[in-house]
Amino acid sequence: MSVKVNFFSVIVPIENIKKCKEYNTLTKVLGRYNQEVVDKITCHDTYLLKDSAMNYYDIEDILKFWKRQGLILTEKRNGQEYWKDVCVINASRGPTLPCDWLEFISNKEDSINGPYVYSKDKPRGKIVKSSI
Repeated sequence: MSVKVNFFSVIVPIENIKKCKEYNTLTKVLGRYNQEVVDKITCHDTYLLKDSAMNYYDIEDILKFWKRQGLILTEKRNGQEYWKDVCVINASRGPTLPCDWLEFISNKEDSINGPYVYSKDKPRGKIVKSSI
């Protein structure tokens, strides 16, 4: 399946949530949000969770949350920084750093459905989106 992205989005593989200290299930992660906004800023498919924000300051707060939960945000390989347990997507440009486990489809590539992401090793399938 695929997840629609908007503005800035933090993408977390559902399997990585299991590695978290306190919020180690999807239900626990979704429960930390105000339920009036959860469907507006988040969505998920079978494999990926998306959390969105309109500015990078809010994205930094989201990243700090995941780091406190024990996820490794980035790693260096051959001098190049890559996203590891999470990935930040700019809906206009794609991943803000290389991310080898996620595929980004832009508006240019799919003018009807884009932009969206999906796990590289999983089928694209249906696109899931938040209400905004």
